[in-house]
Amino acid sequence: MRIESRYRWAGKVETSSEWRLDAKTTAVLARRLADRIGTLHPYETPEVLILPVSGASPGYAGWVAAEVSGSSA
Repeated sequence: MRIESRYRWAGKVETSSEWRLDAKTTAVLARRLADRIGTLHPYETPEVLILPVSGASPGYAGWVAAEVSGSSA
């Protein structure tokens, strides 16, 4: 999703058109994903947030776990 961001950087207020990415993964893999995004992103300090999930339907949680395990077809 394309978003308009306003933030303070190097003492100035900046405005940028950026892309928002929501990635679905497990808590176990979230830190690895955040580190990888930080490595690949062109910004010196990209915004990467890891938000806790307090619950999910069993079917959905199972689907996410299966998708990130690398064993799904």
